[in-house]
Amino acid sequence: MIASALAALVLAALLLPGLAGALELKPSLGLTFTDVASDPQGGTASGKAGWQVGGTVLLGESLYFEGGVFYSQKSADITSTTPSGSIDFTSITGLQIPAMVGFHLIGDPRADFALRAFGGASAFVVTAVNVTGLTKSD
Repeated sequence: MIASALAALVLAALLLPGLAGALELKPSLGLTFTDVASDPQGGTASGKAGWQVGGTVLLGESLYFEGGVFYSQKSADITSTTPSGSIDFTSITGLQIPAMVGFHLIGDPRADFALRAFGGASAFVVTAVNVTGLTKSD
């Protein structure tokens, strides 16, 4: 808890001097595609198209922080046969929460074209799973 608060304080100290007028809202709507690496034992798997809607907020100019929230559905068709029956998974829905820190390398940060380097982390909070053949006790 203390480490998180300290990290937030350091990040704010780095970004606050350049925040005057440097707030950008970035709404987003789009498709997502899921890739399934291998078939489950005794079954089949294939990726499908999903969707997401949400957005991010960019704070800063040369050095910036970008965080956001997306509501998304990731889809796949995964079927597996077990001794107790068949399991069929079709989708998972949840909140995708990215947080990134970046730096503008080339170009004006407000121009249509600029080169940026950024990195960060993302969390996915599951809100629903569409699966048949399983119960909560499984």
